[in-house]
Amino acid sequence: THTHHTKRLSLPPTQHVSSSDFITPDEEAGLLRELDRPLQRSRYDSYHWDNAITNYREMHRTRWSPSNTVTLQRLRDLPLLKPFQLSPTAHVLDVDAEGEILPHVDSTQYVSRRPGLVLPY
Repeated sequence: THTHHTKRLSLPPTQHVSSSDFITPDEEAGLLRELDRPLQRSRYDSYHWDNAITNYREMHRTRWSPSNTVTLQRLRDLPLLKPFQLSPTAHVLDVDAEGEILPHVDSTQYVSRRPGLVLPY
C-alpha cells in the first residue's frame, strides 16, 4: 500500500496574508521591464478554458535577471509558503483593464503536478 502525505494550507475563511511592502517600486519596475517585451509579443485572449479569466495574456517563465531572482526568492521564502513545494516556473498573467480573474483552482493539466489556488485581490 502507498501512504500519501500532503500538506494543506489551512486558513480560516476570514484570514488573509497581506504585505504592502513586499516589492519595492524599483523591484516592481524591474519585473515589469523584464516582462514587458515578451508580453507585448502576444495578444490578449478573451477566452479561458474554464471561464475563470477574461481579457488576459500569459506566459511561463523560469529564468529571471539576477535582481528579479532575488525579489522572487523572497516570495518563496515567506513562512506561509515554506511548507509547499513550489514550481520553479512562474505563471505570469497580464490582465487588461477590461479583464478579470475570478477565484479558481488551476488544473494540474495546465499548470504543474500540483494544483494552484488563485485568489485575486
